[in-house]
Amino acid sequence: MTSNKETVKRELITDVLVIGGGGAGLSAAVSASEEGVEVIVSEKCNSLGGTTALSIGSITACMTSYQRKKGIIDSPEALFEDMRVFNGDLDRYDNKELCWVLVRESGNTVEWLRGLGFEFFGPSPEPPHRVPRMHNVIPNAWSYPFLLQRAGLKKGVKFLLNHKGERLVFEEGFVKGAILEDKRANQKVMVYARRAVILACGDFSGSKDLKQRYYSSDLARIPGYNPECQGEGHKMAMEIGARVVNMGVYERPNIRFISAPKKLWHELLPNHPWLIKVYAFGSQILPEGVFKRLANRILTTRGAPNDALYREGGILVNTFGNRFTNELIDPSIPISKQPEGRAYIVFDSRVAKRFSSWPYFISTAPGIAYAYIQDYERDVPDIITKGETLEEAVKNHPNPTGLIKTVDRYNHFVKVGRDEDFERWPLGGGIMEPPFYVMGPAECYIGVTRGGLDINDRFQVLGQSGKPIPGLYAAGRTGGGLILNGHGLNLSWAFTSGRLAGKEASKNI
Repeated sequence: MTSNKETVKRELITDVLVIGGGGAGLSAAVSASEEGVEVIVSEKCNSLGGTTALSIGSITACMTSYQRKKGIIDSPEALFEDMRVFNGDLDRYDNKELCWVLVRESGNTVEWLRGLGFEFFGPSPEPPHRVPRMHNVIPNAWSYPFLLQRAGLKKGVKFLLNHKGERLVFEEGFVKGAILEDKRANQKVMVYARRAVILACGDFSGSKDLKQRYYSSDLARIPGYNPECQGEGHKMAMEIGARVVNMGVYERPNIRFISAPKKLWHELLPNHPWLIKVYAFGSQILPEGVFKRLANRILTTRGAPNDALYREGGILVNTFGNRFTNELIDPSIPISKQPEGRAYIVFDSRVAKRFSSWPYFISTAPGIAYAYIQDYERDVPDIITKGETLEEAVKNHPNPTGLIKTVDRYNHFVKVGRDEDFERWPLGGGIMEPPFYVMGPAECYIGVTRGGLDINDRFQVLGQSGKPIPGLYAAGRTGGGLILNGHGLNLSWAFTSGRLAGKEASKNI
């Protein structure tokens, strides 16, 4: 450590150091401070929230007061079984010990958050969950960093923004703190932790080197939904011998429309606790349609287009207007290889009519709302154009001439019954009946990675021998390697693992 100390400009001492200021890290900090210890949170960005603040804000949990109020009978055992159904073929990779921790503690986490001033709408159903379990935060996901920071400040938690975790201080077999990079002052900061360090840096969806190492070159070039998720927690722990799990486990990347950046009206609402009580009261007396309308607005600005658009006859083109793949085979990686990594969906009135009502939706938040073609036309006209002629419909595409030629070629394939370019089958009805539609641009991204540091049920990080590394804990997507398919489970794990890791770390002496 001599060379490191020579570069350090500041030294701080605390009981617990939390690296990462997202949902897991903030929960860990508040929980540890509730045990009466000193806590410092380091966050590399200039604001708190992480991926949690970018989410819809739903928490899937069982045995909550919201369920009881609606007469919903649930159990941890039932949630555990339903999670396995969601996981499908990936279930064999899941850590069942940690899954049991989550299902048994998720309800307590919701009640803990309520004690900090949070309120939720629902719970909402999401099959194959057998009962409604999705609790939707009021008024928006920015409530999480706002109220958790507020609770932490009341307990004396210190927040270091623009401080990036660089390496762990590992001496005589113990983690004794970490060296941070103060990005604004361009200097190193040594933080000694008398009790423990908690890594809550998120996943590695934005890290090209880790995706290259554990996935593939194709996936390495695909950006993460949250580009700040660079896997720093994984890397720092691996440098001192931590074991990782499920690093190569992934599902296909997501595709999402790129719309003009703008805040939704509910994201502009202030998050003061007494105002949240007012919003919660309004959620009980206002018509349910008001909240479904809001959910539709979220879906059209952040939702992923349904693959059924291609199955029913839509085609994909790049910025040159050319098709580049068989649309019926996973198009995510082919999209990432196109110029600017972008694509457009083209279809005619037959597809549009079908996607105007259930069960044909363009995007969904299961159990809450479904967005159809008319929702997109109303909410995001910048990503959908239509016209009675193809020339009118493609006016916002970068290469209208190329796109029109591609549509003519595809319609020829439909007439002869064979896709001579990509052997797609079935071809659908072609793009022949007005009005015609173009949606886009859309890009491919990795929503979340599964792999994490191997931890036990006390959230201690394990070394290669399988024994805990003294003084080191992990929470959220940095630790555990859980699969967590289905909406609301990632946030449930973030807050539950953070809350419990903070409590455990505060007791470490």
